[in-house]
Amino acid sequence: MSREFRSHSSRIFDYWRASKVLSSKVPIIRDIELTYRHEYWAACIPTALPLLDFLIRTYLETDQLNVSIQTLLNAFERASIFPKDLMPGYAIWKGQENPADGNTIASSLDDDLRLPGVLLSSFVKFANAYYSWYKTDTNEPKILNRHAILHCATDYWTREYTSKLLTFLDLALRLQHPLEVIIHGAEAPWLKARTR
Repeated sequence: MSREFRSHSSRIFDYWRASKVLSSKVPIIRDIELTYRHEYWAACIPTALPLLDFLIRTYLETDQLNVSIQTLLNAFERASIFPKDLMPGYAIWKGQENPADGNTIASSLDDDLRLPGVLLSSFVKFANAYYSWYKTDTNEPKILNRHAILHCATDYWTREYTSKLLTFLDLALRLQHPLEVIIHGAEAPWLKARTR
């Protein structure tokens, strides 16, 4: 994964700089890219972390700083939508056999979310791990965890963790339209702009 991210990193950073959502954050993107290029992993991760919550606040159309990815995850949980429920294909059949194991949202392959479902499932799965509560520094997490990073309770300064976080940030940006539809329905800003 780290090699793949590195080989595509120039295009990824270009995509971020060209994004309307991140247009006011270009200096931060430049700093993330420079720390990444110089392999300053310990500086790269905390510089990138705030952009995730900024994206979600933008998608939710709020400037309230207590709004984060956790807000979105809480909404998914209240709606009983879990990563397995967003997966298309085989998950549909598995859900018909046993709702605890498979997709319970779509009743047939015609109703599933196709590729956005795969991406949304990955997003929610990673976000759940990333935002889970981490209580002690005695057992280092095997997954990237925001709380552990903020309290320096993990050796987060690795190429692998940096690649994971930057890939997740890229996924969050590329999922702007599907997430806005999930959040706002037919009132999603980009949908309203298309109908004018």
